[in-house]
Amino acid sequence: MRYAVTVLIGGLIAWSAFPVTLQAQRYHEQTFPSASVERDVVYGSAPDYQGVSTTLLLDVYTPDGDVAPARPLVILVHGGGFTGGGKAGENLQTWGMDLAKRGFVAISIEYRLGTTSKTEAKPMQEASIRCGQDVRAAVRFMRSKREKYRIDTAHIFAVGTSAGGLGIVQASLLQDDEVPAFIDPALGSVEGNSGTPGESSRIHALVVCWGATTDTLFMEAGDPPIYAVHGTADKTVPYECGPSKFGFDLCGGKALGARAASLGIEHDVLLFPGIGHSLDGDPELIDSCFQWYANNLANLMDDTSSPTSVDDEWSVNAPAVFPNPVVRGQVLEIHANDAVRVVLTSLSGQLLVSYDVVDHATIDTQSLVPGMYVLQVVYADRTIGQPLVVL
Repeated sequence: MRYAVTVLIGGLIAWSAFPVTLQAQRYHEQTFPSASVERDVVYGSAPDYQGVSTTLLLDVYTPDGDVAPARPLVILVHGGGFTGGGKAGENLQTWGMDLAKRGFVAISIEYRLGTTSKTEAKPMQEASIRCGQDVRAAVRFMRSKREKYRIDTAHIFAVGTSAGGLGIVQASLLQDDEVPAFIDPALGSVEGNSGTPGESSRIHALVVCWGATTDTLFMEAGDPPIYAVHGTADKTVPYECGPSKFGFDLCGGKALGARAASLGIEHDVLLFPGIGHSLDGDPELIDSCFQWYANNLANLMDDTSSPTSVDDEWSVNAPAVFPNPVVRGQVLEIHANDAVRVVLTSLSGQLLVSYDVVDHATIDTQSLVPGMYVLQVVYADRTIGQPLVVL
């Protein structure tokens, strides 16, 4: 996030329109000490492979004390061969909490499971399309809740493991005219009808962990960045193009990267030589996978934060804050022309002080260690901010 630079005038701070990046470490490392999870949020419903209506649930992970007005969203989609697994399985709870502590909002979703056969192309590809439909519904749902969860709808990322990796590729890349002719037309469009019609289901980056696509030609120039992780000894999902255990060919991480490279799509591929499916369940390898893809997602955020907008009228009417810099232990004075909320955070966004101000307020700086902080003033229709220096 960017905040306004300050100009020191006669011991008072003037609010200026020159943006400066103050949260360089957010997203790259854990900048919040804790995070919370809201479990079993209903995001839709749809019939399963037997026609039975299935309620679709997700868990939401958010950083505690974060006051950022818009946070990027990461959607976690579990594996399990489209017949097993769940939103709390594998490493998804750990990933969700870690992502939230880095400043993302993360969700882990359930999707429709089940198939008549795990080794035949038709039922398995239909299962992957149902998964993709549900992922799209989860995106639409979170877009509709953008204000509640403070979602930056220009930065929605999807991470899928194994079957979930195929599911997010279906959700992001597969078009209706690319669906194989043998797929049951009753399945409907790739967009599906799992919930929240009318919102966009666009995804802005994919992380495919030991997953694949049924055809790399689905990927076209202009598609979102793709990051892939795969073991070269994977016997379940091939890391290149070849037969899978599911009765049809798949193209894994290396093939996805090669196709992206040929189209000029931003991409990166992390291969583990001699390692099998799910990185053989090795905790250290799985953690290295997380650190790698989390850093790639953080890199996507480095140059895309929206500056706080400040114009000349706001500069005139903004509260007077003095002294700034302030010596630790001094009282910080805030004089406001309107009823506002004053919010003081660390550079990483951790909430330190938040209260309403009608005319005049003070902040005791004794508890603040020397350094730089961010002081935000929240109006009914806008938020402006400035650095606060404690000496």
